[in-house]
Amino acid sequence: MKPISLVMPVYNEAEVIQDVITKYAKVLKKIPGSEFVICEDGSTDGTKEILQRLKKKYHLTLYQSPKRKGAVKGFLDSLTHAKKDIIWFSDSDNTHDPADVFKLLKKLDGFDMVTGRKFPRKDPVYRLFVSWGLNTFINVLFGTRFHDINSGFRLIKKELLNDFLPKLGKFPACILTELSLLAIQRGYRVAEIPVSHYLRHGASRAIDPQKLPSLAWGILAAMLHIRFRL
Repeated sequence: MKPISLVMPVYNEAEVIQDVITKYAKVLKKIPGSEFVICEDGSTDGTKEILQRLKKKYHLTLYQSPKRKGAVKGFLDSLTHAKKDIIWFSDSDNTHDPADVFKLLKKLDGFDMVTGRKFPRKDPVYRLFVSWGLNTFINVLFGTRFHDINSGFRLIKKELLNDFLPKLGKFPACILTELSLLAIQRGYRVAEIPVSHYLRHGASRAIDPQKLPSLAWGILAAMLHIRFRL
């Protein structure tokens, strides 16, 4: 089994981050030569201090920002630090089972990126509706069959990532959706398989519901740009 880079952006996850690091490190240990990269994005709730305490114990490669850069910049920065040929990207909110990475690894042969479809999905109703709307619109516009295109649990081959990383950043908040669409348009092979999903405890850090209208317009404009090369 080839070594991988586990890349995890973190922001204000003091309630769960120790449990997350412990579980993921245990799984990653089964893949010799791998690295665990944490990119902390200006947390203010004690996450910084917890990560500093865990850094040596779990051999973390830790990058910390004094100020919040935001979801898109945080995601992009985290991906630039991956050194291995296979990148395992995961959210840090304790809603995934890290052992599911082995399901993705089995599927990776023959594909350039494998994403985890959260099934059954344990999210508030508004997030289920937003996800359904996003996936439905994309599938109609691009002729795809995604169920969870913005999944924060996926494997990416370094070659694909290097091709697109400098070009990413047009999608507000949905950088992983942008990566998936660009990859498909360029002819890369992308697969989607079901993975476990758990209810998040505490408020989501992903998208503020009050900002959804403006985000929707920004995402729509970015999708049209990619689809029709506007």
